[in-house]
Amino acid sequence: MWHVWSVNTKQYKKLLRFLNSIDEIEDVLIPVSDEQAIDLRSGLLHNKKVPIYGNYVFVKYVNSDAVVSKLLRNPLFYQYIGTCSEEELDAVSKRDRDKNLMVGSKVKILKVPFDGVIGEVTAVEGTKVYISSKLNKALFEICCSLSEIEILDGG
Repeated sequence: MWHVWSVNTKQYKKLLRFLNSIDEIEDVLIPVSDEQAIDLRSGLLHNKKVPIYGNYVFVKYVNSDAVVSKLLRNPLFYQYIGTCSEEELDAVSKRDRDKNLMVGSKVKILKVPFDGVIGEVTAVEGTKVYISSKLNKALFEICCSLSEIEILDGG
């Protein structure tokens, strides 16, 4: 089951290292979006991953006193919020994908018979994504749903 925790937003890398060290943790989701920021030292523009949901982390584990105790002993964890269904988590993940998906994005198709094919997004219409790719030197376009693709970059 997925659980939602309020955490320190400034230390996600440290938080992930801690969660990966706990055997009972099955999966972790911190939805982020790519945003452009200027590095104050160099003055250069670069992409930065910014959490979409501020100070929340989604953690999948079988609930037990032992796991909760480990999490609460870490000062990065502030408060337990509650459980999250698979459907709610899919909506969270979809929002993350939608925010980063744009015309020109490189994507990998996850549905048969095109599973694994890399292409470029040519249009996005609601939950439909149109992808252009070459297969055996022939250019083709395929329509997929958001759940049937993996974004490889932001374009």
